[in-house]
Amino acid sequence: MGERDFTALIDGVHQLVKVPAVLVWDRLTTTPPAPWELVAEREWLTVFLLPARGRRPPASPAG
Repeated sequence: MGERDFTALIDGVHQLVKVPAVLVWDRLTTTPPAPWELVAEREWLTVFLLPARGRRPPASPAG
């Protein structure tokens, strides 16, 4: 999927549901170019990046 297709998909979903959108980026697949420009131009879009493959998140402190 190219950058135009990805952008059209995100914008189309927003137009359909008419609410803010959340995108969870798994980093396991290829990503469209300039993802941060896509986010910066759309205040209704929030992106969460999952840890990169092969990296573990920091251990939680014992409570």
